[in-house]
Amino acid sequence: MSKIWEQVILISFYIVVPFFFLVRMWHNYNVNLGKWLSEITLYGVYVITLFLIGFWLMPYGYFFRYFLLIAFLIVAFKSLRNIKRSFSFKSLTVRQIFLYLIIFSISGILMPDIFLALNGSFSPSYSVDLEFPLKGGEFYVLQGGASSVINHHYAVPAQRYGLDIVQLNRFGLRVNELNPKKVDDFTIYGSILYSPCDGIVINALDQYPDLEPGLMDPEHPVGNCLVIAKKNSDVVVVLAHLMRGSVQFKKGDVIQKGQIIARVGNSGNTTEPHLHIHSVLNHTGDFLFLGKGVPMKFKGRFLIRNDRITD
Repeated sequence: MSKIWEQVILISFYIVVPFFFLVRMWHNYNVNLGKWLSEITLYGVYVITLFLIGFWLMPYGYFFRYFLLIAFLIVAFKSLRNIKRSFSFKSLTVRQIFLYLIIFSISGILMPDIFLALNGSFSPSYSVDLEFPLKGGEFYVLQGGASSVINHHYAVPAQRYGLDIVQLNRFGLRVNELNPKKVDDFTIYGSILYSPCDGIVINALDQYPDLEPGLMDPEHPVGNCLVIAKKNSDVVVVLAHLMRGSVQFKKGDVIQKGQIIARVGNSGNTTEPHLHIHSVLNHTGDFLFLGKGVPMKFKGRFLIRNDRITD
């Protein structure tokens, strides 16, 4: 699928469909309570699903996430004042009954995802405390949480609580160009990384090239990386997709929390510049796929998709 069609689909789901819902509800005069309840249920479930699970960066910007939710609440309240307070099934036609069944079926399909997203927002009882490895900007979690609907790492045991992090510019976008083609067009590319903990480097790679956006290297999934065995702990912290030539440490080096360790790049099996970080227990040399993933907290905060961090 071409990038143009991808953008058309994204705009349709995030802008065109919600706008249609909002306009329809705004002009929803003299409908009965049953019709209003069915429509507001569908629209509400759709908007909440987007709010919790959607990616709020391009082409609309992060702040549109809140605009859509507030607009829905305003329109819902306004339309409620316009309806008839009667609720009767006697006047329903076959067409209306069929429409209501479709509405509630779609709502029923989306509701489990809302539940999973909300449930995945809470950290398990155990976690490791780390220092956030990026500073001097506003950062956004693309993937994160304890559920597959908000974190695509969740299916891989070692990466279960892994995070993909990008940086936002002042417009709430992760890119500085409308049609990003170079790694430099992404706000996070080249950002300095700081060690999230004290420990010893048990693996360091620095030879893989930074790929152009959209190109991927599945043979070397993590690309350039640093793997740190956290001091006084069985936890191993993995930082991946680093910029070639930027890794400051080698295997066996002792590292201190807060030290500059590398820069964010676009190496390995990645579609765009971002930082991937995850923690794992009981690895056997394969820190990417084997072992048990460990939830991470930064200043006591368990990060999930759509979270913003300013440091």
